[in-house]
Amino acid sequence: MAITAKLDIKGRSGRPYLGTDTEVTVPYIVYTDDPTQGETAIRDSDCLPARGDAFDENAYLAAYQLTLKREDSNPLMWRANITFKTDSMDQKEKDKILFPDPTKRPAEVEWDAVGYQVPAVATVEDYTPPGAGAVVKAGSPVVNSAWDWFDPPAEKTDYHWVCTVTKMIPAAPVWLLDIPGTVNNTDFVIDGLAVPQGYARITGLRIGRRQRENGFNYREMKISIEFRRMREARSPGEEVPTPWILELENVGYNSRSGSTYLAAGADSERILDANDKPVPTPVYLDINGDEAIGLTPTTTTKRHFKIYRTSDFTQLPLE
Repeated sequence: MAITAKLDIKGRSGRPYLGTDTEVTVPYIVYTDDPTQGETAIRDSDCLPARGDAFDENAYLAAYQLTLKREDSNPLMWRANITFKTDSMDQKEKDKILFPDPTKRPAEVEWDAVGYQVPAVATVEDYTPPGAGAVVKAGSPVVNSAWDWFDPPAEKTDYHWVCTVTKMIPAAPVWLLDIPGTVNNTDFVIDGLAVPQGYARITGLRIGRRQRENGFNYREMKISIEFRRMREARSPGEEVPTPWILELENVGYNSRSGSTYLAAGADSERILDANDKPVPTPVYLDINGDEAIGLTPTTTTKRHFKIYRTSDFTQLPLE
């Protein structure tokens, strides 16, 4: 099966090539002796300039794009147009030249800092309030002068980094149904950044319709990953959970009556105030579920819950 090509003199523009042109399209006529051959066979036959090949009349122009169309009146004849461009193309255009198969091209990674409102629980830096001599130390609770939380609670705008990875894939992956919403259970690398276990979570996943380019089928996949900072210890040596573990103040209205921590079916009773009335607001509890006397917002115990599934992010096409 022979495939040959020649320059289409009649199809070329009447204006001669100028040495200052940064782009030129050259037409060719391709002949084959097999009417069943398609675009891929023509492209891989080496009868036409390949992507990246220099233009005969200007070595600074490189073959960038090839279009093929079979002649309706002759199934053994094709018309080809090859566009040559200068090296001023961006990286995305260069990748199209280097990787005709879209699924072999590098992933594109974009980063956004997303803001949202969260409770303002503690200070983050030392601060001297106006008119006051005492320095409020970093980590001090945001409470009133009686050490009660404000109602409604104070809020602040916090930020988390979210990256969006765009990658061309040949088909829907096997992990499609399991990965959304999960937290990374292993260390992984994205865009050169090493991410420890438990810091990232898949917050968005989209796989587009099937497309075809250069004879290759592909789909565009977008993955959104949100990153959290490690929690800060309230005191030296305190063990803190990874960012996606739910952490809540250990407060409540009832006491476990001295029963063993988390004992199944343990009785509980309402905590009373100094007037033997049920407490109107939640009080601090110790790890056994009893009222904790003397605890403050900076020393109260915490409850931790694992509420997100995990998965191995190294299986994702992030590069």
